[in-house]
Amino acid sequence: MFNIKNLTYGWFLFSIIVIVIITLLQGYFEYKKSIKDAIIKTNNLTILLTKKLENDFDQANNILKFVENIIKTLPKENKIFQEANFEEKQKLVASRFNFLINNFKNISVINYLDANGNIIYSSNTLQDKINLSDRKHFLELKNNKDLMISFSDVIVSRTTNKTSLAQLLAIRDDKKELIGAISVLIDLEIINNILASIDTGKNGVALLRRSDDRTLISKYPIIDKSEINKQLPLNNDISVRIRAGEKSSSLEYIASTDGEKRLASFIVMDKYPFYVQVALSQEEYLKQWKRNLMIVLILIILFVLSAFLLFLVVRKSYKREQLSIDKQKELMNEVLKEKIKYETLLKLSSDAVFVVDIATSKILEYSYQTQKNLRYSNKEMMNLTIVDIDRDLKSVEEFKEIISNINSEIISLQRVHQRKDGTFYNASITAAKIRINEKDYIYSSTRDITEKIKIQNKLEESYKNLEKLIETQNNIVILTNGKEIKFANQKFFNFLGFKNLTDFKEKHKCICEFFIENDRFFHLKKINEDEIWLDKILELEESKRVVCMKGKDSLEYLFSVWVNNFDDETKIVSFTDISQTILENIYLEEKILHDKLTNAYNREFFENNYKRFIDNCKINNTKLALAILDIDYFKDVNDRFGHDVGDLFLIEFVQVIQKYSRKNDILIRWGGEEFILILEFDSSKDLEKILENLRNSIEFHNFQKVGNKTCSIGATIYKDDEDILKTIKRADESLYDAKNSGRNKVIITY
Repeated sequence: MFNIKNLTYGWFLFSIIVIVIITLLQGYFEYKKSIKDAIIKTNNLTILLTKKLENDFDQANNILKFVENIIKTLPKENKIFQEANFEEKQKLVASRFNFLINNFKNISVINYLDANGNIIYSSNTLQDKINLSDRKHFLELKNNKDLMISFSDVIVSRTTNKTSLAQLLAIRDDKKELIGAISVLIDLEIINNILASIDTGKNGVALLRRSDDRTLISKYPIIDKSEINKQLPLNNDISVRIRAGEKSSSLEYIASTDGEKRLASFIVMDKYPFYVQVALSQEEYLKQWKRNLMIVLILIILFVLSAFLLFLVVRKSYKREQLSIDKQKELMNEVLKEKIKYETLLKLSSDAVFVVDIATSKILEYSYQTQKNLRYSNKEMMNLTIVDIDRDLKSVEEFKEIISNINSEIISLQRVHQRKDGTFYNASITAAKIRINEKDYIYSSTRDITEKIKIQNKLEESYKNLEKLIETQNNIVILTNGKEIKFANQKFFNFLGFKNLTDFKEKHKCICEFFIENDRFFHLKKINEDEIWLDKILELEESKRVVCMKGKDSLEYLFSVWVNNFDDETKIVSFTDISQTILENIYLEEKILHDKLTNAYNREFFENNYKRFIDNCKINNTKLALAILDIDYFKDVNDRFGHDVGDLFLIEFVQVIQKYSRKNDILIRWGGEEFILILEFDSSKDLEKILENLRNSIEFHNFQKVGNKTCSIGATIYKDDEDILKTIKRADESLYDAKNSGRNKVIITY
């Protein structure tokens, strides 16, 4: 007899074991995920800090080059400087230094040192002579003739008394002997603020070290200031990896300073001798994992309690589950009713349904459709076996061998059945083993699929003919449903560098993955993720159905896309190489829209695009300004030096504006020596600062052959929905005011 009591005990214990195992596995995978997420977070934070600090060092490097230019050119080209005494020279150089500092806020001091380490010029007023010949970073420049830039450890500046990091640029003669050096100081407080700008959570750290000797420059939060300028031990994991040449990595470690276990990522800068490290404490990056683990443990306890209660309920109902004789009779009646339903369904079924005796292969019961397909009478059907109707069966043993792998699960197979008149049809069979009164039978449902197979064969033949035709094409041609490729010609594989479609599908699904982002052409960023690219590209005009792809030769090519239907799901897509034609059009378009002399944009470009500038400001919720720049006394340049020099001056004037203006500012030559600058900005203060900085840069620039020149700037702000000609007129009036009030001025009309 079946013992439900023993089953209940076993079920209870088995459930507990399974849940515990699942919980342990889930906890393990969640732990691994927490580590992976922490690595991603520290990597992202480290990249962010590295870019910020590299930007500061780049700014300092640019200032060093500006100062080098001042030091080299000022004594030669500035008559005032040549005739001044030493104190006046110091003041003049200091004013140039402070101009640079005012434009680069992260730099606190600029110094110029002679070959012996004496500070000759400084942006700060020096009461006493200061000599830096004992500084390690100065000695490195002096002793190594091939070294051009050096960095100090953390020092206390003798010019500001602040804790700083010095960046030095060597000035050498033709024999590489040191003539002098330029020094800029970055306050350590600025570096500390950058490290503090990211959130490393509780007990997390962010730090900057030298990559050559692993000296600590800055750390946030700083626990012990004595750590500054200390080197990492040689056996430290990060120290070992950097010495081995690793540029970036992630690792777990236990800090020697506070014993805290952390996960860290570091990146070694390419251009500067530093590396940035960000670390999260184990308590921080496993916090969510511990919380989830606690929740799961609580759920397990609740499950155990629920299972135990269910176990008690099952035990209590055990006796009630004993079937009485009356209920057995009632069950038999239900079985009889189900049998009647089964026989009724069998007769009414539209499929050829029949039941077969496994031992004899005799057809015991069958539907009307079975008899119709086989064309036997009822009397003939009573003696019919599977061997009689299956063309390929020779005996009952063969039938038993075929069905030997059939169990209670439904299987599908195809056979050829023979009718009474000797004709054949293809039968698609769905079969399963059923058990009635301790005996096994085969229950099967059959459909005539002869016509379906004929259609399928014709379709396969059409596909083969189409594939042969596609292979003859000189273009890239594919068959696709828009999501994956079903067929591609050899041109496709030759272009992308794959052996065959199997090789392609190991890493990719769709050719659209190779579309390069270019606003001139169609690519996936122009549509939503749930949209099919084929449907969206067909919505475009034929001339705009162009994509850019990179071939196996790493060159970019442009293709015109043509789409035709093959069947309801599949489309034929052809890619025609039009790279040369498109590139020629782009070149001509760029040539037409640029001023021939200065290469600035021309009036035609302005007229074609000013509405787009206005629309962009509306989208970005910013303001649009229009500034007219006019060179003061430009006629004197042509009169004194000739028009050839005047043309060279205009070219250099444009180069200066493009150098000191922002990346997205647009310069247009309006006519003669008059230029228009289009600016997008957030506040009026920003506009004043940008234009004043531009005017100042022009004033202090030493133009070839001409020397120093100035320009007047008149500007205004575009008003919503006004005619652009009114904006230009208002800016022109501002320019007129600037010239009449003494020139070399910026006047803005609001």
